[in-house]
Amino acid sequence: MPRCTPVVVNYPKTQPPTLAYLDPAWFQNWIQGVEFGLEATRPPAIPQVYSMIPLFETTLTNAFETKKVFKGIRVYLKRPWFSSGYREKLAVITEVADNTIPEEKYGSFVSLYGRDATSTGNRPTAPLYLNKINVEDNTYLLPGTGDPLLNVKIAVFPVYFDKTKGCWFADIDMDHPVDDSSYCPFVRLVLARFQKLAKATCELSLPLACDFMQIFPDRTISIAGREINITAPAVKKAGDKLLSEVRYWSFKNDNQLRRDGSGIFIDDLSKLKPSDPVAYNQASGKFSFTPPPDDKSLLIREYELFTNTREGDPTDFQTRRLLYSHTITLR
Repeated sequence: MPRCTPVVVNYPKTQPPTLAYLDPAWFQNWIQGVEFGLEATRPPAIPQVYSMIPLFETTLTNAFETKKVFKGIRVYLKRPWFSSGYREKLAVITEVADNTIPEEKYGSFVSLYGRDATSTGNRPTAPLYLNKINVEDNTYLLPGTGDPLLNVKIAVFPVYFDKTKGCWFADIDMDHPVDDSSYCPFVRLVLARFQKLAKATCELSLPLACDFMQIFPDRTISIAGREINITAPAVKKAGDKLLSEVRYWSFKNDNQLRRDGSGIFIDDLSKLKPSDPVAYNQASGKFSFTPPPDDKSLLIREYELFTNTREGDPTDFQTRRLLYSHTITLR
């Protein structure tokens, strides 16, 4: 039997010291700052989602071009976290390891990705776009999936604490390829807690299927002289009818806009008349227009239409939904 080293683990003033006995090799590693741990012997608790929001990255590539790129989904999680100990992460169940299993046996346990049912545009070109950096090489048994348990592939993401909201969150990093012409595809994430330092069958928690939400297409706004071009490779259609609409509001002087550190504000947009819908060139995949020469600034908005008409108030959200809004200053 190996010799063990006693270590004082707590000593309140009102109680005698408590001793724990550690293996000498573990104790030496601890003293030298080498990290070690005990494997979890039961699965983590099922995650509880508080809310989910899309993430965007806006980049000013130069003085004449701005890119707005969809980056993923932020998942806010209810407290507490670390039900299985240190380094517990959030896992997205991406697919089953055995592709011969029929979909009806695993559909509710795997993340889904599909076309917007209100659009006749193209289908997504891949089942789910997840940054490959986060994808685990191994496969894991998923609890609660019957007998035998499903062997699944996952992508894992670290969890951080938001002091303002008072809850945990994870950013699900997603890659939406530029050449994907599908418009606002829906994604339904299936999540689980993941503890890598655990015994077999104890790494994953029970799965949680989230609500469907949409992935927004990327947009690039560029200025060539006085011409404004909005690159939109994916637009909404119903048959041959375009259901993506771009309009702009003109500002003759900067007094109509209020700027501060958190953004640009317009006091009353209803007092300003918007432009007619901007023409879309299917071949180039761009909305293009040239504003009046005396315009100083523009507010550009893109809407998704829910009806087959292009008439009416562009701020009426019963017939349309605001997708993008951008303000630019003309030189």
